[in-house]
Amino acid sequence: MTREATEFSGRVGNRDYQVAVEFTRARVDPQLLAIDGVGVAIPRSGGGWVMLGEDRRLRTAGLLPWGREVTVQHRSSGEWVDREVIRLRTSLLRRGAGEVDVRSAGDLQWHPLAPAAGSRADRWELHRAEHIPRAALVAGVGTSAKYLVPLLGIPALIDRITQPAQDRAAEAARPVADTLAALLEPVGRIIGAVLGFLFGWIPPLLGWIPDVDLPDWVGALLIPMLVVLFSALGEHGRLRRRARLLEAQRARRDRT
Repeated sequence: MTREATEFSGRVGNRDYQVAVEFTRARVDPQLLAIDGVGVAIPRSGGGWVMLGEDRRLRTAGLLPWGREVTVQHRSSGEWVDREVIRLRTSLLRRGAGEVDVRSAGDLQWHPLAPAAGSRADRWELHRAEHIPRAALVAGVGTSAKYLVPLLGIPALIDRITQPAQDRAAEAARPVADTLAALLEPVGRIIGAVLGFLFGWIPPLLGWIPDVDLPDWVGALLIPMLVVLFSALGEHGRLRRRARLLEAQRARRDRT
């Protein structure tokens, strides 16, 4: 474990977790993972399985440098079964800070681990808990970016730049595509007939909806605002729940 690593700990379900991870502004460097006192160095992303005791193994994945997920499998009746996922994410706004969450198999909720008291990650979590509306708005803007980027026309710009290469690839693949289209045409007709039979009654029911013409700027402005608003509301609920769970983790840690 390096000097800059931050220790996270907590109990999720009936298991105790300890994680050591080093955060930079745009990178996560996992160091150590221990479950119920049995520890092992976390492997680099894209590597193979690493044993954690006799009946557990783990593997790290993550396409982006600022996020990693560690999948832990347990041996059950001779077979390996996914048991939990540990998510590590760095803060792009607060250097040296980040968060660690655990989600057990079959659980849709992430459960945070508490960072070491006084660490940068701990101060960041306390700051977010004290300013949840502002933190939710910032996180909501970041979350909604993946929906707003297509609306800004950036993919269309990239598409125009790469159009010559796309044309050459399409020309090379055209003979194969034409052959497949001819072979699949009967299947397409059958599927179209089935869908028409099942859902053909829906369009007539929508005829009563009035056709209202709005200026183009209304949609261009309203849609991004609604995306950011609903994203911020979702983040507000998530941060409130996170602050409550972290407080419980800290209280449990202080009692031991």
